[in-house]
Amino acid sequence: MRMIVALIVACVCASTTHAAAPAVRVTITCAKGAFDENAVRRIVLEALSREAVAGARQLDVSVELTHVDTGNHTDVSARLGLIVSDDRGAMQSRVVGGATVRVPVRSLAAGGVQAVDTALKGIAAPLRDHLAKR
Repeated sequence: MRMIVALIVACVCASTTHAAAPAVRVTITCAKGAFDENAVRRIVLEALSREAVAGARQLDVSVELTHVDTGNHTDVSARLGLIVSDDRGAMQSRVVGGATVRVPVRSLAAGGVQAVDTALKGIAAPLRDHLAKR
């Protein structure tokens, strides 16, 4: 998970290493108690805090987790959004993606992490393509 978030951030890294790190806001929406929200937030913040993002003063990351029990398994869906803003608050880029995974009923928390990880992989390429055009 950390490697995927770092890969996404690497797509927008500054060519100089002395740029100030942007403010990061992570919003997680899910059924209360269903997923480990602190673990998801901590992984995202740790990965983003190590990187300098070109011209970005703020990163807004939204994570929406849902689940549906289907007998012996649970389908877990993650929808992610990443918005990069400059120092004036103007949005520079926006990328969204999502993923659904099927896990055993007793693995709901792990399924949330797996769904987020898969969704992050899905938004890495569109983010890279968008920022290459800037």
